[in-house]
Amino acid sequence: MRRLQIILAMLVTTALAAGPVFAQQRNDIVVLQGKTGTQKVSGRVLAETWKSVLLDRDHDNRADVEYDAAQVRRVEYGNRPRYMVEAILLKRKPNELIAKLTRAYVDETTPKYVLQHAYYDIAAAYAELADKDADELPKAVQAYERLFRDIPDTKYAVTGRIELGNLLLGAGRTEEASRQFKALADGPFGEKVAREGKLMTARAELALKRFDRAEKLLAELATSAKAEDAESLQEVKLLRSRSLIGQKKYDEAYKNVETVLSEGPSNKVLGMAYCVLGDLFAERAADETALTAYLKVLVMYPETDAAEAGRARKQACLILDKLGRTEEAETLKRSVVE
Repeated sequence: MRRLQIILAMLVTTALAAGPVFAQQRNDIVVLQGKTGTQKVSGRVLAETWKSVLLDRDHDNRADVEYDAAQVRRVEYGNRPRYMVEAILLKRKPNELIAKLTRAYVDETTPKYVLQHAYYDIAAAYAELADKDADELPKAVQAYERLFRDIPDTKYAVTGRIELGNLLLGAGRTEEASRQFKALADGPFGEKVAREGKLMTARAELALKRFDRAEKLLAELATSAKAEDAESLQEVKLLRSRSLIGQKKYDEAYKNVETVLSEGPSNKVLGMAYCVLGDLFAERAADETALTAYLKVLVMYPETDAAEAGRARKQACLILDKLGRTEEAETLKRSVVE
């Protein structure tokens, strides 16, 4: 760790020492993800959005090539402003990072496609603080919404809304979470994102106990699923189980989960399945069994969807408090932040 910090410090120092003139002459690097590894392409980036990256390779201010966003692993900008370079060493210090990067909000010389990374880092830092302190949640919401408002085509248009929606869902602000998910379902982001948005909207509807709306969305998703959408279809079945639990149809809910488990699902789906089982056992007042299921999600299946993992953690803490195991509950809460 010490060696890594020294290397990062050297990189930052070198970048700062280059000065503004040299920074303007440096190429941007687009790192592409291929089947056999990564490939780096240099030039001047003209745009970086949720859809694509435009690259000017001969510096005539016209795009020579457009890369689909799915191809791009990352963009390394050669002309980031100094405060963004300095912020590299503050990733684990959210308060200091926010203080450093807020300059991006008044920076009128750096292109928005570069500044979007600072906007996003501010929002993510506030989200991290909100995990510790609920009073920070409004600031996180404001930061995400500012990103979407000031840079509508930001590369974080999808991931940012998922993060914000899950943050709101975990805080019990379900209607607001639903609006974020609906923006994905109805937006221009493509069929895959639309399906994910509908699935998340259904999850929010279940949290609001609007079972009819949730069931309608889940039925649409099941009907439109393709053969290659096996994982998505399993997630639909599990959310249907959660709906059945809410309607006190416990036996049917359990059979649905058993069906999914028999299909040899991925670890992501397994985590969701045990979270739903935890919901079922908790509803039947089998607290110890429910706690085991929730903890299994957190310990054995780190690939679990963030919303489901967050639910498992929250419910496990509630059960531990109910059982008088408050120290364990506090330890579990702290483990998220750390």
